[in-house]
Amino acid sequence: MCSTNLDGPPDTAIPREAKFLDKFSLRGVEYSTVRCRIRNSHVLFRHFEPDTSRASNQPESGQITHISSIPLFPHHTPFLNIKPLHPGFYLCVRPYLSLQPELSNIDEMYRRFGFAGGFLCRRELAPPIIIEPCGIISHIAVTPLDVEEHHVMHILPMDRVRLSLCNLSREKTEDPRIAHADTP
Repeated sequence: MCSTNLDGPPDTAIPREAKFLDKFSLRGVEYSTVRCRIRNSHVLFRHFEPDTSRASNQPESGQITHISSIPLFPHHTPFLNIKPLHPGFYLCVRPYLSLQPELSNIDEMYRRFGFAGGFLCRRELAPPIIIEPCGIISHIAVTPLDVEEHHVMHILPMDRVRLSLCNLSREKTEDPRIAHADTP
């Protein structure tokens, strides 16, 4: 487990009980921070906005920068010395920026093949957002490309691979250093 400090405003309150993790397991798949293992930090996810007018139903691609485990207390009363029910996991993800409109025709060449073709986005990362593990869809394979003098990323979702592997092996990781988000 790593001890990481989130870069944020000085008045940001992070509970003392919060633990920062290098990696965790969800549905039998290991996810990591970019500092721990870069290839396991690229994800396809859905970001659920409380304001439904801003909510996007489209999956986004991004990179996990931090993973935190915050114990959840009944009625939010940690000061009563009550044991936590279970850890709540939260992920800090930096989404890849959307593709420039002038490259939409090239992006469509990939998207027309559906899942197998993937899609394009910019190589730049947006400001971080916080998501819950249930927002993760899968890992993604990322390939940097230069298209018409634009630096882009080809994103290929790996969820079909995950589903196939999960059907072959339903075993959970026995490594005690890996937290499991799908364990009650």
